[in-house]
Parts: sequence; structure tokens; C-alpha cells
Amino acid sequence: MPTLLRVYIDGPHGMGKTTTTQLLVALGSRDDIVYVPEPMT
Repeated sequence: MPTLLRVYIDGPHGMGKTTTTQLLVALGSRDDIVYVPEPMT
């Protein structure tokens, strides 16, 4: 059964959250991980 897990990384601007998340996805051992950035509002 498919599972959806949504993770939020919170912190101030310029802390490297986006870069860290993209790196974790790129280096992950699973192919079913998708990074979807939240739109800036």
C-alpha cells in the first residue's frame, strides 16, 4: 500500500534548507522520493 509522508524543514532564510533537502533526495537510496518546494507567498 502506498504511503505519503510529508516533511517540513523549518528555519530562517539562508540556512540551506532547500540545498540540504535536494541533496538528501539526490543521495537517497529510494527512487520514490519526490521533493516539491512550497511556493513563496
